[in-house]
Amino acid sequence: MSTNRNIAELMCKATEIVYNETFELHQGEKLNVRVGRGAATNYKHRKREITYGVLMLESKLTLKSAERWTTGMEILKRKYFNSEFTYQNLIVATILHEYSHFIQRLHGQRPYGEMHNDYFYNILDLLHERKDLIVKIREYLEESEEFKNANFTNTDTGYSKAEVMKHDFLSFSKEEGVVNAKIVKCNPKRVLVCTKDGVTYNLPYSYVENLYNDDDLFYNYKDYKKKTSTIVNASEFKDLLGCKEITIKLRGKDINGIIIVMSNKSILFFSSSEKRCSKIQKEDFFKGFFVKAK
Repeated sequence: MSTNRNIAELMCKATEIVYNETFELHQGEKLNVRVGRGAATNYKHRKREITYGVLMLESKLTLKSAERWTTGMEILKRKYFNSEFTYQNLIVATILHEYSHFIQRLHGQRPYGEMHNDYFYNILDLLHERKDLIVKIREYLEESEEFKNANFTNTDTGYSKAEVMKHDFLSFSKEEGVVNAKIVKCNPKRVLVCTKDGVTYNLPYSYVENLYNDDDLFYNYKDYKKKTSTIVNASEFKDLLGCKEITIKLRGKDINGIIIVMSNKSILFFSSSEKRCSKIQKEDFFKGFFVKAK
């Protein structure tokens, strides 16, 4: 972890180099750069701040994970660094990527829902074409032996379907960081997962980075592993979390699915047939929503 933190701190200093070499883009607007303890690596416009997450760097040391980050895909798809995919190039690409978001927002060219739009990539392409800038960044970073000697640690292509089916939870990487989710369904080529916020993803098995049996890691409730039951009162509500499938009455019909997570007042229910999440108040749930569990 200390190595990743050291590299993150180097990235902060390297970002200052980019800032100093591109005055025409920002005209002196202030930019803060910091190291974060988690995986989140992003630019926050309200604070004018770029964060480089230590866990992001840990994730990018694994080749199969690094290739799935947006910065990794950009190297290959947009042929940055002549498509040479190395850890060092990935770190430089990350610096230029987050800095491009700073310029994009500064210019008012980040409409809602269009984070990686044409304007963003025009900036990013411009920065990658500045070979003198790339050289300065690399020269600074390579003063560190930790950076210069870093290599991808794992070239494994991912988990098989058989391995994934044995577990209840998994994690995978997005540009925003590592995502933890509950396995909902396993298909021949993909696995359907749902986060505790109700967001679903249909992932290839190669995207799976870690598998877990213990739901306490993500949802902080006890898994009762109850296989069959008939539950009719709120005092036994937690038992539903361990059921493989429950049936509720929703929108006038019986719906099969599982409970993803619960709060003090509501549950998040995932319908396996409709592939969507519904938020249900607990008091309503026991007034007729719940039908059976198995």
